[in-house]
Amino acid sequence: MIKICLIDNCNRPSVCRGWCTLHYQRWKKHRDPLKSEHHGHTGKGKKTPEYQSWNDMIQRCCNPKHKHYKSYGGRGIKVSGRWRHSFPTFLDDMGFRPTDKHTLERINNSLGYSPENCKWETRSRQSRNTRRNHLLTVNGETLCISDWADKISLPHWLIRNRLKQGKTPEEALFTLHIPRGPYKPRRQLNV
Repeated sequence: MIKICLIDNCNRPSVCRGWCTLHYQRWKKHRDPLKSEHHGHTGKGKKTPEYQSWNDMIQRCCNPKHKHYKSYGGRGIKVSGRWRHSFPTFLDDMGFRPTDKHTLERINNSLGYSPENCKWETRSRQSRNTRRNHLLTVNGETLCISDWADKISLPHWLIRNRLKQGKTPEEALFTLHIPRGPYKPRRQLNV
């Protein structure tokens, strides 16, 4: 006599704990035989960008074999318990990306991934929010070199070079910049 799964309206044969294979696998993964992960963001080899962002976040922080683990999980960056095992919760909190150019960003880079510390941001804005940026404070205003360069219309490399020469932030930003004239090639020697 074949035993049937204990779950209502499931007529599959029982394999373990009185459940069919499907419900037993759900119990093993979620400790709930009725819990399903069908959120519609994966399938047929395609993943939505939101799902990919969530999955990449989990891998960077929780998988020691991931190539960027040492910069995330390895230095203590964690994923909130609310998001760690639930993509639908992540999507409810974050919503869909505003445009294709937006990716997941942590507002404070020393804190982990949580609803309070994450937002969708463009890569160009994210590049100004990294721990390797050089921040300058002048007249009580703190910006990275690229933001200062945009604000005062100077090339960022010029500000960086002035700082390397030992100038103060004020000198690096507000010394008059006189561009050179047109490029004149050196005379070639006839051999």
